[in-house]
Amino acid sequence: MGADIGFTFNWYRRGPYSPSLTRTLYSAEELGLLKMTNPQLSASEKKIADDLRELLGEDLENPKALELIASVWYLVPGIPQQKEAKEQALDALLEQKPQFTRDELREALGRVASFREKHEKPRS
Repeated sequence: MGADIGFTFNWYRRGPYSPSLTRTLYSAEELGLLKMTNPQLSASEKKIADDLRELLGEDLENPKALELIASVWYLVPGIPQQKEAKEQALDALLEQKPQFTRDELREALGRVASFREKHEKPRS
């Protein structure tokens, strides 16, 4: 969502995955660094958190929905405009995420596309 957190992601079974981020989080948990109360976020971090809440809505704590939205976000980096491009994106998603129905994938693709259109920076 625009944050450079210093980790790269690859495709894995359930979606985008970063082994180095996983190691960092496990280490931070062992050191007790993940138990923060009232963390102070910068303005850009707050915007990203607000954007995530907007995109995910009621699905913020739904693991299946998080997997689906993260997968769509990762696998379809643009906003398919043409019907044929949308169908190709759905075919690719269905190949990678066969546990989801085409309708679930279509709805997630629509959510991500609408979000991106709303938040896309104008090109000069």
